[in-house]
Amino acid sequence: MNLKIQKVPQILKDITGEGNKSCYEPMVVSLGPYHYGKAKYKHMEELKKPMMQQFIEGSGKEESEVREIFRKAVVSAEVEYYDVDIKDDKNIDILFRDSCFLIQFIRSYMKKDRMQVKMKLYETAFVIRDIFLLENQLPFPLVKSLMMLREESSLMMLREEESLMMLREESSLMMLREEESLMMLREEDKILPMIQGFIDTIRSSPVPRQPKLSFLKRTWNLLRGTSKNAPSPPRGWELLDDPLHLLHALQKKLIDDKLGLVEKINQSEDDEDTLLYSYRNVTELLAAGVSFRSGKPWERFTDIRFKDNLMSPVLTIPPIIIDDSTPALFLNLVAFEALPGAPDDLGVTSFLWFMDSLIDTADDVKELRSKGIVVNYLGSDQQVADMFNSISYKLVPNVGAYGRVKAGIEGHFRSKNRVLLAQWLHEHFTTPWSAIGLFGAFVAVVLSFVQAYYAAFPRGSSGA
Repeated sequence: MNLKIQKVPQILKDITGEGNKSCYEPMVVSLGPYHYGKAKYKHMEELKKPMMQQFIEGSGKEESEVREIFRKAVVSAEVEYYDVDIKDDKNIDILFRDSCFLIQFIRSYMKKDRMQVKMKLYETAFVIRDIFLLENQLPFPLVKSLMMLREESSLMMLREEESLMMLREESSLMMLREEESLMMLREEDKILPMIQGFIDTIRSSPVPRQPKLSFLKRTWNLLRGTSKNAPSPPRGWELLDDPLHLLHALQKKLIDDKLGLVEKINQSEDDEDTLLYSYRNVTELLAAGVSFRSGKPWERFTDIRFKDNLMSPVLTIPPIIIDDSTPALFLNLVAFEALPGAPDDLGVTSFLWFMDSLIDTADDVKELRSKGIVVNYLGSDQQVADMFNSISYKLVPNVGAYGRVKAGIEGHFRSKNRVLLAQWLHEHFTTPWSAIGLFGAFVAVVLSFVQAYYAAFPRGSSGA
C-alpha cells in the first residue's frame, strides 16, 4: 500500500463542524513530525526521554547501535511516509524518540507498570487517545524495526538462562532451535502480540455476567429456539502483516473485509426500487415489532445482521463502548478511510452512518443501551444521540454496505400483515409472563363460555 501518513483533509474538518475540529488535534503528546515542537506538548517531550532510555536498555545494545539500525530503516524506506522529508537527521531523531516512546508506553501499559510510565491516570488516557489520531501516526515498518531488537534481546537472555541450567545439570550444551526458543519467550517479551492486545483494549467491551436462568425461562428459550449454545469467541486475530500504522491496524480490527461489507441484493424486474430504503430509527422499528439484540463482544462492525423470523424480527448489532475519546477515534478512522489509497470499503464510515440512521433521540439510545448494544460512559443518553448525529453529519457511506440488513428491514416494513403480526406477537409473547397472561386470559374466556353454556343448558334439563 503506497499511502502516505497525510494530514486530515480540510474538507473533513469543515464538514464535522467547529465542535469536532479538536478531535484531530493531540491533547498531550505529539508523535511524528506534524505537531512536533508545539508548546503544549513540552511536558510529554520530557517524559519521552526516560522512556526512550528504558527501551534502549531493554534492547541489550548501545544507544548508538540502536540509533544506527533505525536510521538505516528510515533511509532504506521506499515509501515517503510523510509530506515532509524524514531522512534528515532532525526528523530521524524525532521518529526514533517517538517510536521508542510508543513501544515502551504500550509495553508498560499492558504490563500495568505505572512506575515505568510515570504518568497520571488522566495523562495515560489522553496518550491512548492521541496514539490513534491520523496526524499522530508513526510508520509501522519503522516501529517494527525497533520491536525486533527487544525480542532479540529477550531471546538471548533466554538462551543464556538455558545454558546455565544445562551446565548445572551437566547436560548437553546444545542450544534449543531458534523456533523453540521464540515459542518459549515470556508473553511480556512478545512485542507484536502485546500490540495486538493493546489494540484489543480500544475495541473491547465488558462482557455482561450471564444471570442464572429459571426453569421457566429456559423452557421458554427452548420453545423460541434460542437455547442454542453461544458461539465461542475467535481464537484471536493477527496483526496485519504490513499495516501502515496503528490506526490502520485498528481499522482492520473493526472491519472484516473477508465477510464482505458490500453485499449483492437479488433484485427482480418487478421491484426496481429495492435499493430505495425508507429508513427508520429505533423507536419506529420497535413500533413495527422489530426487537434488538446485542452481538458478542468480539464481533466486528461488519457483523450486523437482521433475522426476520415469525415470532419477532431481530436486528443484532455488536456492542460498542461510548466515552469521551470515541468522537476523536471515529472521526480519525473516517479521515483515514477518506485518504487516497486507503481501503475503499468505507467500513467505519458506513457503520457510523448506519448507527446514525437508527439513533435520533435519547429514547433510541435508551433502548440500545438496555439491550447492551451501547455501553454509555459518555454521560446522558441525549449526549450519545448528539454525538452520533454530530460525527455522522454529511458522511457519505458505501451505498452497498449492509445491503442484506437494509433489504430485510425494508421487506418486513413492506408487508403490512407481517408488521401487524410481529407487533401482536411482540406485545404478547416478548416474555414468558406476557405469554402466560395471554394464555390465562384465553383459559378464563373458555371457562366463562363453558360456564355460560351449562347455565343455559343444565344437565338433565331435557326432562329425561
